[in-house]
Amino acid sequence: MVHFQCTKKYQHDLRYIVLVQSKVRCFLARRLFLRNLEIHREFKASICIQKYWRAKLAKNELRKLKNERDLQIRNAAATLIQKCWRGNLVRKKYLKTIHAVTRLNLIYSNSINLHNLQNATTFESRLQAQIRRWIARSRFVTLKKAVSTMKGVYRVKKAMRMIQDEKSKIILAQSVVRR
Repeated sequence: MVHFQCTKKYQHDLRYIVLVQSKVRCFLARRLFLRNLEIHREFKASICIQKYWRAKLAKNELRKLKNERDLQIRNAAATLIQKCWRGNLVRKKYLKTIHAVTRLNLIYSNSINLHNLQNATTFESRLQAQIRRWIARSRFVTLKKAVSTMKGVYRVKKAMRMIQDEKSKIILAQSVVRR
């Protein structure tokens, strides 16, 4: 009987031991689960942070690419405008040259028709003479303007001298009268 009571007590104690062990295992399992859950949350949070950070980096890169593309478009537009402007200038210069050559040809053909010149050297010498005449005339006109300006200045200075002489004479006469 004692043996039976020992076994009964043993079984009773064993049940409590198993119950305590089960509670301890449950507690440890729950703690492990919560730790894993916390780690999982931290992991999810870090993934979320990484996702948003990578999205921000991608947006910045996209913005840089757009700015570079806009800059390239602006440069291309500026180059096109410069190209068109330079082409316009070259066309104007070309048209002036063509116009000048046409006028020279017209003068040449008129001089040949008017004077029945046989060789081009006579035309060239006449053209050179006309150019020299034009240059001399423009110099003459410039000098004439300069001379007229100098005459005007001389006349003004002469008038000023006359006025000063008259003024000094008047002052002299006044000083003689006052004495």
